[in-house]
Parts: sequence; structure tokens; C-alpha cells
Amino acid sequence: EVRLQFAFELFDVKKTGKISHGDIMLILAGINATASYFGDAVLTAQQIEIIADDVFKSATAAERGDKINYMDRLDEFSNHPLVVQFASGGGTMRYGTAK
Repeated sequence: EVRLQFAFELFDVKKTGKISHGDIMLILAGINATASYFGDAVLTAQQIEIIADDVFKSATAAERGDKINYMDRLDEFSNHPLVVQFASGGGTMRYGTAK
């Protein structure tokens, strides 16, 4: 959870505390690319989109707008089944190969 928060804070250069769906996709793709560099299991592009969609959709319409407050959703990100699987080394593929 701390690492995910750090990634969001690095991406939030204006320090608004908010993040867009596209930002979430870019952050998760960057984390994924780093994992693949080290030969760790990675998520598929579809799984990254599912995580972003699920967390973004769970925000209320009033909260959501174009962006959501990432600190309010940090637990949800961290506990998303695909994130848990990825963080435990159980991603569905390795770089360049599909399982």
C-alpha cells in the first residue's frame, strides 16, 4: 500500500490528491513494466484496465467527476484481487510470454 501511494504521489505533480482513469492506467503500466524488466510476473493490459475500471467505478458520481481522490481509494487499490495476485508474484504472464 505504501509503494502504491508513493507511485500516485509521484504522478500527482500538482499535489491535488486526485487522479484520472488514464493516470491510473499509466501508473499501473509503469509498475508492470518495471516488474517485467526484473523478470517478475506481470499483469495483462486487460487486467490493468479492469483494476482501473473497478476502482474508478466504485467512487460515487459526485466524487468521481474526471478524477478520484487516490488516498480515499488506496485500500481498494491495494486489496483488489488482481493487485494482490500481482504483488504476491502471481501475475498471469511473464514478459513476452502468456500463460
